[in-house]
Amino acid sequence: MHKLDLTSDNGKFRAALLLSGFFNEAECIVFNDKNQNDRRLKLWRGQAVANASKKQTALLMSWLRTFFGERFMGHGFRDTARWSHPQQSFHIYISH
Repeated sequence: MHKLDLTSDNGKFRAALLLSGFFNEAECIVFNDKNQNDRRLKLWRGQAVANASKKQTALLMSWLRTFFGERFMGHGFRDTARWSHPQQSFHIYISH
């Protein structure tokens, strides 16, 4: 059983993934960067999120809004440059 860490932004991101059924993704590395207006948390291996059902994606968005509240600004996908296995990363934007 996984322990949910809701004390950090990375922990909240992982908890939302886990509670939405993305068990393997909750264990993957999460990168983060920030600029003047927002912060981006990026799940490098986000292919399962990209391929998820609308119901599972809606559940993930609901958990993200619950954990981040008004700080949650949106999400997106980016193709990663993997020559052997094309992937997509999943990232969310939150305010500081």
